[in-house]
Amino acid sequence: MNVYHKWSKTQTKPFPGESDAELRQRTAEIDAIIEGFRWGRFTSAEAEAMDKRLQSLQQPPQTGRRQVSGSY
Repeated sequence: MNVYHKWSKTQTKPFPGESDAELRQRTAEIDAIIEGFRWGRFTSAEAEAMDKRLQSLQQPPQTGRRQVSGSY
């Protein structure tokens, strides 16, 4: 990969009570979504859905455990 195409790594902090495995999974999904935006991989409709998903992943869960879906 060309050095000019490297992006800085995102930093995701754990939520209170979040396990290491949950943090890793959430971080991987956040990274996949951000990479998709950086490389223009989403259609307009997909971008709307990914933006909402990204926002939900970056907010602490209100009640119970957060359900993390597959990667993108």
